[in-house]
Amino acid sequence: MSQIFPITNHLHTVSAIAVLDLANELVEAKVLSEAGFRERFPDIHHLKLQLQQQSGLVIEEMRLPESELIRLWQILEQHPAASYMGLKIGQKVNLQAKGILANWISQCDTLAHAFHTFQAYIELLNPSEYWTLEDLGQTLRLSFRFQDSHYPAPAVERSIAALMAWAEFLCGQKIKVIRAGFRHQQPVDQTLHQILFGPDLTFSNNDNFIEFKAEIFNQPIQTSNTYLQDILRNKATEFLSHCQRNTSYKVRKLIESDTVHYSRIETICQRLYMSRSKLYRQLKDEGTSYRDILDSVRKSAAVKYKEAGISDNTIAINLGFQDAASYYKARKRWLAVRSHDSPP
Repeated sequence: MSQIFPITNHLHTVSAIAVLDLANELVEAKVLSEAGFRERFPDIHHLKLQLQQQSGLVIEEMRLPESELIRLWQILEQHPAASYMGLKIGQKVNLQAKGILANWISQCDTLAHAFHTFQAYIELLNPSEYWTLEDLGQTLRLSFRFQDSHYPAPAVERSIAALMAWAEFLCGQKIKVIRAGFRHQQPVDQTLHQILFGPDLTFSNNDNFIEFKAEIFNQPIQTSNTYLQDILRNKATEFLSHCQRNTSYKVRKLIESDTVHYSRIETICQRLYMSRSKLYRQLKDEGTSYRDILDSVRKSAAVKYKEAGISDNTIAINLGFQDAASYYKARKRWLAVRSHDSPP
């Protein structure tokens, strides 16, 4: 059963696969050493190790704090390669780094359909990305900005280059940019910029934008599949709805998914990227506690196990107790609570 990785407020989290992909790119380009990655981004590095060791983890549905993504981009901004690395990263179509949104748009009918899906569900990738489309008649203008101003120029260039690279990959043909502009200042070396965006290129504009012929949006997508479209649409809407639910819901779902693993509060805190005190506080604000939720899940499961004729020793193991004696003690407590709550 897939789960949602660290998420407290989904508006301040981004797709974990995008964060890890950027970290890997910076390490590969030696912008960030492997040791520096491990020391400065321990949570992301730990996730990378988990993915290598546990095949059951579904990174496509995981989230990480947006601040971690911004920190990675700011490290690149200080590097000599900053003037072109954002574009180089954006040019790569990494099929191993497709989150829910990238998988969905790969099944759309046309580039227009793919873009409108991308635009409407961009928070699946990064809620700070903001795209607009302007119809100029014979041409279309796509404008882009980050709503969080802490993103540097390489991040902007990467997003625009990535949109072009994926569009070309999906329709199977080169897309010629008629005109392009960026808000940041002109870099010393514009070679790669002109290769990607053509000679009509300006900087220090009011917007980041690219223009191309309107007919390009009618290009069919080679991998289109209506059946998979519907599945991924349902998955995406379910995922966003799940992201917005409260902490107690997430804690309960985690415990239900693997009661043994999540019978220790430390594992819950690690999964939700919360300190113990923060988890206690949020659950208290929602009128519950970790112990109450754990007891509730265990009681419900214990009843089903008993009805199925499963032994107490096996029940204790399945519910994450250290031994049968601990299970008996908890069961007495549950019975006492039920008796106390019953009307006279």
